[in-house]
Amino acid sequence: MVAVSAGYLVPGPDFAGTVHSVFATACNLAVDGLLLTVHDAVAPHTPTSVRVTGWRPAARVGDPVRCRSGLLSFGAHVLDLRDVPVWTPPPPARASSTVTGWRQVAELRERYVEAEGLTVPGLDGRAESLLEALTGRPHDVPGAVARLVGFGPGLTPSGDDLLVGALAVLSRTARSAGGPAPARAFRTLADGVRRHAHRTTDVAAHYLRLAAEGHYSEPILDLVDALVTGADRTAVPARTQAALRVGASSGADGVAGVLLGLRVLGFSPDRKAA
Repeated sequence: MVAVSAGYLVPGPDFAGTVHSVFATACNLAVDGLLLTVHDAVAPHTPTSVRVTGWRPAARVGDPVRCRSGLLSFGAHVLDLRDVPVWTPPPPARASSTVTGWRQVAELRERYVEAEGLTVPGLDGRAESLLEALTGRPHDVPGAVARLVGFGPGLTPSGDDLLVGALAVLSRTARSAGGPAPARAFRTLADGVRRHAHRTTDVAAHYLRLAAEGHYSEPILDLVDALVTGADRTAVPARTQAALRVGASSGADGVAGVLLGLRVLGFSPDRKAA
């Protein structure tokens, strides 16, 4: 097993922790309040991932984790992180006044959800409640967030993935000179997420807290940037498909959050923001 890249939030060169969880394609390491994920290089980057070739998990929950001078050891594994490329997302480009791929993303997601049987009863209603709170009743945002955190199936439940997608849109738009509205909406939503992140699984809480601080995985960032900047509109279908393929249902729920985030900003299909 050889490390080929690491996310920009992976600490170093020295740290210690324990193995948190082990799966067929990934292993989570609890380190300094973060979950570092060691996973097969076929999967995309996250801020706290170490991508490896030849993935064969040989570790148990509770095993010690040690990194000394860039050499990471846990279970039977020793990974050399000293010279691996570090994935860092590009700074957000300036937001566009139009989102021409909105309808296309929605249609691709609808077809994917139907084909894979990924409908989550109750998710749409909870998402609509969050939209109404963010666009008119900010005091209701914490309650709307509480109804989404931990809701639905999966290691990262559907409601959590949706929240991450919405935060990604608001964060990237706010940071790309999108005006005060995205920044206010992001702060309001991020505060609600921080308040309630403890209500879900450890893995989902990790990604919620990262999202509340403006940190996201590669597929969601690529899709959001293509949509909100308008810089590469031809890439929207491929980036949507890449985002949809994340996990069993996480991708579809994250894309639902992206669409919700656009609605918070007043975008509708192929029209300027209101």
